[in-house]
Amino acid sequence: MARKLFPALVAGLVLLAANRSDAAFAIAELAGDVERALATSGDESQRLGRVEEALAAVLARGTPDPSWTPHPGLDVTTYMLHADESFSIAVLVIRPGASTPVHDHGTWTVWGTLSGKDRETRFALRTVDTFPDPVAVAERVLSKGDMSRIPGPPDDLHRLENVGDGPSVSIHVHGADMRRQARHAYDLERRRVTSFVQSYAETGARE
Repeated sequence: MARKLFPALVAGLVLLAANRSDAAFAIAELAGDVERALATSGDESQRLGRVEEALAAVLARGTPDPSWTPHPGLDVTTYMLHADESFSIAVLVIRPGASTPVHDHGTWTVWGTLSGKDRETRFALRTVDTFPDPVAVAERVLSKGDMSRIPGPPDDLHRLENVGDGPSVSIHVHGADMRRQARHAYDLERRRVTSFVQSYAETGARE
C-alpha cells in the first residue's frame, strides 16, 4: 500500500483545512498549549513532555470533526489545522488497509490516535550500495488516546498504516511549519528516495 500512495505524496498530498467546529476550537486550544509548552524552560525532552500532556487532553475528550474524511482519490488525507514558523498541527486520515510511505519529518513530532487503529513502524537508516536503506526497528499499534514521540533527524523515519475497520484519524504536532519543510520519502521496492515539500489546500477556517 505504501507503494500506491508514494506518487501522490511526492506530488504533494492534498492537505485540507477543517471547518470551524467544536473540534476546531479544541485544536485552537491545543495550539495555545503547545506554544506555551515550547516557551517554557527546560530541555527539549521536558518541553515535548508538556506537548504530550496537551495532546493527551485533546485525544481523551475529543472526537473527529465530521469534515475530517478521506479525500476522493487519496488513501491518506492530511488536514492542516495550524501552522506558524515554530510548529504546526495536522490531522491525518487513513483509509482502512492503506498506509503512508516511509518518510521523515526533518524535525520532532508528537502524534496520537483520535479514532481507529494505526500501526506505526519506526525505521533506522543504513547505507547499501549508496541507497540510504530504511530498516524497520520497532512497531506498535495505537488506539484512541495512544501517543508516539518521534525525535528529530536522523531518527525521524516512520510509516503509518490503518489496521482498523474504518478510517483512522490522528493528530500530529510537528516542530516546524510542515508547509515549508524539506522532507524525504523512501520507496523501498524501487530503492528510491525523493525529496519533497508537502503542499496543502484550504477549504475553510483552520482553527
